[in-house]
Amino acid sequence: MGVTIGGRHGGHGGPPRGGTPHGGPPHGGGPLEVAPFLRNVTTEGRKEFDSVLRNESLTIAEMETKLTALAEKYGVTAEYTEFEANRTARLTEIRKNVTDVIGNLSTVFSSISTIYENKNQTRQGQREAVEALRVQYPNEVDTIQFIREHVGGGRHGGHGPRGGPPRGGPRGGHGGPRGGPRGFRPRGSHERQESA
Repeated sequence: MGVTIGGRHGGHGGPPRGGTPHGGPPHGGGPLEVAPFLRNVTTEGRKEFDSVLRNESLTIAEMETKLTALAEKYGVTAEYTEFEANRTARLTEIRKNVTDVIGNLSTVFSSISTIYENKNQTRQGQREAVEALRVQYPNEVDTIQFIREHVGGGRHGGHGPRGGPPRGGPRGGHGGPRGGPRGFRPRGSHERQESA
């Protein structure tokens, strides 16, 4: 059993999302409205579930025990158990996918480095090579870009840590913004860059 009711996860599957430690919004409404097993629970019952989820003094084990007891109290044990089983299966799949991406990062980073070190191609060819790699490894390429932006001092390359050597691609018209190679950005980042 887990601590999440509203389809977001915290506590068992990763960092909390949303405004509360369990993924709910910071102001009223709570994550409970979306849980299918609560459709036939009274408003008072939903408030009880919500109260347990928002009680930050409970351990996760205590919270699970209380949620299970409330599901029994309101006659939705089967639905709650199914909801939790589905959530656990989703988290297992997410963990597997994350593990797969992490396992591929070194190989994909090596491929990206080879693309950018190849001087016998045009910048368009470079962009096309990165995009071809992105088709095969979309999450890995985006993850490497994310890491690069954070350790490289900025978007699309940057100049490395303060006082350190440049880390982006070659400068002087051979790269993108701040010296980073063009074509190496997360999907949708060009819209963010243009609006910035």
